[in-house]
Amino acid sequence: MVVCIVAVIALVAVTAGAMSYLRPWIWSTDSSKVYFHYDALVGTTTGPVTLNADLGAGSIIVRFEDNASLLYRVDVAMNNRTYQSDGPPTVAFASGVITVTCSAGVVNVTLGSGITYVLHAVVDSGSIGLNANDYASLKDVLLTVKAGTINVLMDSAIDFVGNCTWNLNVSAGTATVVVVAPIGLGMSFDGQVVTGTVDVQTSEWIHVGLHHYQTPGYATASQTVEISASVTTGTINAYLLRV
Repeated sequence: MVVCIVAVIALVAVTAGAMSYLRPWIWSTDSSKVYFHYDALVGTTTGPVTLNADLGAGSIIVRFEDNASLLYRVDVAMNNRTYQSDGPPTVAFASGVITVTCSAGVVNVTLGSGITYVLHAVVDSGSIGLNANDYASLKDVLLTVKAGTINVLMDSAIDFVGNCTWNLNVSAGTATVVVVAPIGLGMSFDGQVVTGTVDVQTSEWIHVGLHHYQTPGYATASQTVEISASVTTGTINAYLLRV
């Protein structure tokens, strides 16, 4: 890759109870793409921390890694022409909220294992991917795509904090969710499509309504996670498993 421009801007953010240290923002370009990198450490921050991500067009991918010191790492790739016309993405952290905004591009967000997160993400046209693996500590999740796809993988070893509500909303397109429910946690799934289809695959969850399913023992569980997928026009695919 021919690097045309390399700039390093040191940013320092000081907020009450916020992270102790915000690491440098680095960007570089080649003939077609512009790349941005932002990251921050947990420091004295206590959870839950909310991620608010807003993208005009492209993809947002959220994943977790085994790193209790990491608050967030955000890597963004933009078309050079889009960057020239719209400017760079913005990433900021204040008052317990990580804000990520970008007009168009591919946004990769990596979150650490030492903090509980609330996730809010919106994409006008494109996709959202969430890989909630065994390093994730999560409360509520709200994902919205106006035109495109949502893909969610929920591992059985997620640390769910309290009773949680997960909402996946697509105006036109497809929502796909794979859930592996741990024993003892009450989980429910409900799929609603105005025009289109709902395909639910399960042999271990209990069918309690049209496209409504629950894990065995849901009614008496001390902790619950409610998952709702809503598509105006398109398809819902749900794969509901148990450990």
